[in-house]
Amino acid sequence: MLQALDWLCPRHNIDLFAKEVMDDHVHLFVSCPPGLPISRIIGRLKGGTSFYLRKNHPPLKRYREFWSRGAMYRSIGAVSADTVKMYIQKSNTLMRGQRTLA
Repeated sequence: MLQALDWLCPRHNIDLFAKEVMDDHVHLFVSCPPGLPISRIIGRLKGGTSFYLRKNHPPLKRYREFWSRGAMYRSIGAVSADTVKMYIQKSNTLMRGQRTLA
């Protein structure tokens, strides 16, 4: 998944500052071209990663859908970039700890 994002983002003029792949979702910190609707950016990320992963891992072709329809995004206006990066980097560790406690 990480290689798919590294391959995809430059092709769509998306700056990828941080990424973390969880068991059931992905955290990304990106900067996108102004004027491009967020729904289109999410579509490019989902469609492009699905294409890349299916092309490079043929057993995944058997799945009709790779991503769910949902998406969540947020502007970080009042938060520093370093805070967002730290959150993304620590989120996987936190989620692992919660799973072992449950």
